Amino acid sequence: MPWLETNQEMERVKFIVALESGEEDFATLCRRFNISRQTGYTWRRRFEALGPAGLSDRPPLAGRHPNMTSEAV
Repeated sequence: MPWLETNQEMERVKFIVALESGEEDFATLCRRFNISRQTGYTWRRRFEALGPAGLSDRPPLAGRHPNMTSEAV
């Protein structure tokens, strides 16, 4: 029997599908997918705002760069 191959994006889609089905409450669903509720809310919010494209990985970007040259210079 071959190994089942999965990735993060596919697991996020499975989470959203399970969430939309309404069979389990949110906290139980997060425990089943081994994520925090905060992460679950993040994925739900991104899916509601952007659809399936919101479930893809995003590069980590700093909101502020303290050593960046100012606009005036």
